[in-house]
Amino acid sequence: MIRLLLTIIIVQTLYHNTYAKDFGNRGNTQPIIEQDFLEMIEQRLNQQQKSGELEESKKKFQQKMLKSTQRPPDKALPRAKKTKSHFINPAIRVTEDIVGANGKIIAKSGTYVNPLDKGAMQDMVFIDGDDKEQVEFAVKSGAMIILTKGAPFKLSEELNRFVYFDQGGFLVSRFDIKALPALVIKSGSKIEVRQISEIGNYD
Repeated sequence: MIRLLLTIIIVQTLYHNTYAKDFGNRGNTQPIIEQDFLEMIEQRLNQQQKSGELEESKKKFQQKMLKSTQRPPDKALPRAKKTKSHFINPAIRVTEDIVGANGKIIAKSGTYVNPLDKGAMQDMVFIDGDDKEQVEFAVKSGAMIILTKGAPFKLSEELNRFVYFDQGGFLVSRFDIKALPALVIKSGSKIEVRQISEIGNYD
């Protein structure tokens, strides 16, 4: 918190100093004795503390962080108008030999490795948490619920189960999801991304 406040004050100080104007020399000039920068910041902090400005800044920051946690910035996506799927191949090319704990080579450099060939993948369902119909569908699907919009903590309490949030739309971009709700499931050695329109009649 102190680091953040110091940063704000430093930026404010630099901002004000940016607009200093040179009026030239008038009369005799004397060497400028610069105030220690940290001392200046400390004085500024003390001034803000006395005026109550420091406490107010602290409260505003806490409220902003709480709001961001309760309802993170969302990735607004439309409802799916058509049920359709696309597939993703998760195989990766190994650039160097992968050696196991016993010293044996698990995968040679230049070969392709597909993690789905070695194990299972948990089903995921991406939804708009503010859409009750999508929430109901997500619960029925039994998949891991991931919100692209909404309040994850509130919904988690209502459903009495973990609800996740795709912060910054990272997974939506990785799976190339264009509409909701969308199921992400294992299909053989590939990942199927299925957006669903008629969720009321979907099994």
